[in-house]
Formats: sequence, structure tokens, C-alpha cells
Amino acid sequence: MVHGTTGDTMCQSMWHGEIPGEQRDRLDLLIVRQHERFNALEALMEQQTVINAGAQTTLARIETLLARLIPPGENGRDA
Repeated sequence: MVHGTTGDTMCQSMWHGEIPGEQRDRLDLLIVRQHERFNALEALMEQQTVINAGAQTTLARIETLLARLIPPGENGRDA
């Protein structure tokens, strides 16, 4: 049994008496691992949000520079 985790108490109450001990312990472990994966994924998503914001800023700067370098009418559009 995995102890000291958030999922432990929940699993014990859900599975108590319905599933044999070894299977219940395995399910508890799988739930804890899934919880850890979810937390890692959340951290990655936060990092990706920061990366995306930086990319948007860079794109805006590039667009501004291009607008200054390319005279109106030469980019295929009328000003």
C-alpha cells in the first residue's frame, strides 16, 4: 500500500472490501502515479504558457520590423 498520499485515503474508502488486497494496492499505486503525472503535466503547461508569450512578443517585434522595412504596396497588399 502506498501511504502518505492524497489518493491513499480516497482509494481505501472506495475499494475497501470490494477488491482483494493485492489488486487494491496496485490500483492505489496506479492512482498515485497518475496524480504525479498530472502534476508534472501541469508544470509543463505552465512553462509552455511562458514560452508561448515570449514567442508572441517576438512575432510582434518581427512584424513591426517588417512593416518598417517593406514599403507599402511591395508586400502584395495596398496600404
